[in-house]
Amino acid sequence: MISTFVDPKLSFVDYNEVSYAQDCTINKSTFFHSAFDLFAVAHFLGWFFKALICRDIKLLMFTSITFEMIEYALRDTLNNFKECWWDHMLMDIMGCNLLGIILGFYVIDKFKMERYRWSLRTAPLQLSHWKNFRNVLFTWDLSSL
Repeated sequence: MISTFVDPKLSFVDYNEVSYAQDCTINKSTFFHSAFDLFAVAHFLGWFFKALICRDIKLLMFTSITFEMIEYALRDTLNNFKECWWDHMLMDIMGCNLLGIILGFYVIDKFKMERYRWSLRTAPLQLSHWKNFRNVLFTWDLSSL
């Protein structure tokens, strides 16, 4: 291992990765195993703090879904990313991530913090793609650059 070149005492660390896609049946034991896993807490806390930093619900939901798609695409690379479909959809996106975002926005509203809107769009959405492109292109204020 590479870590033993840095410090020989690191050779005792066990880096066995766990595959979460061994048993994809939805029952009490598999649900509680994935719900009270260290990664579930990491998902929840991570999206809670991302909500406090970002403060834009659309951007947070987009990145939450995108990160899960990246995990799904890289499932052959890391065993930790091998999860059942319900673990990706129910536990991660609709469970831990969404609960962390909701709690983050509760704290934002409770302390009367400002919500942000990270979209660059200033013109209303048009039905034509060309009109959308034209509106975005010609409504940018480049004098401030």
